[in-house]
Amino acid sequence: MNHPFTSLIGTIVRRPVKHITEFGVFLAMNEEDDLLIPERHLQQPVNVGDMLFVYVFHEENTDRILGSTKLSHYFPEQDTAGQFTAKQSVSLQVFAVSDLGYKVIVDGTHLGLLFKSDVLGTKRIGDECQGFIKQIREDGKIDVCLQIHTPNARKSLESKILDALNAHNGLLTITDKSSPEEIQHAFNVSKGSYKKAIGALYKQKKILLNPEFIKLI
Repeated sequence: MNHPFTSLIGTIVRRPVKHITEFGVFLAMNEEDDLLIPERHLQQPVNVGDMLFVYVFHEENTDRILGSTKLSHYFPEQDTAGQFTAKQSVSLQVFAVSDLGYKVIVDGTHLGLLFKSDVLGTKRIGDECQGFIKQIREDGKIDVCLQIHTPNARKSLESKILDALNAHNGLLTITDKSSPEEIQHAFNVSKGSYKKAIGALYKQKKILLNPEFIKLI
């Protein structure tokens, strides 16, 4: 096959969206050639300039080399071989956004989920970062996180929350219902970490929980 993208078949590329048409989008590959992602192979709507992780494949019936952002068609979502373990350091690549969080490529071999509550701020499709295996679920699916919540880190956050309560007459309006951005601004941690810390303080009977505030006992 004499085609400029032949060597890329079966691989993932990270490229920006160059053009959007009614039948798909084109990725800027080099000065002369673009790669088509047909509409049926788009995971979700995109904009010009967006960076995408795309699987390159050969469509036999048309003899074309195309791209797809529907990576679940090409990569496993379950760790059936026990390749990953909890707290293992892994590379993450965001390829889609879901209601729960971000769909990621884990170490270039599997797909996983990064929950929004475990993220400081927001991520964009095309972002790359380092993270950790949070857990392997019973069905083999992979949850990842960006920070490991060690006992010492949680105790340190608990102390910060207590200090903040003491500084504000024993009352804080930042609860487990607050936005991730508000929690990050106040304590520089993810919503997931904050919820675990105030849950621990509640179990220790140091605070009272209310949908609108937390109160020092």
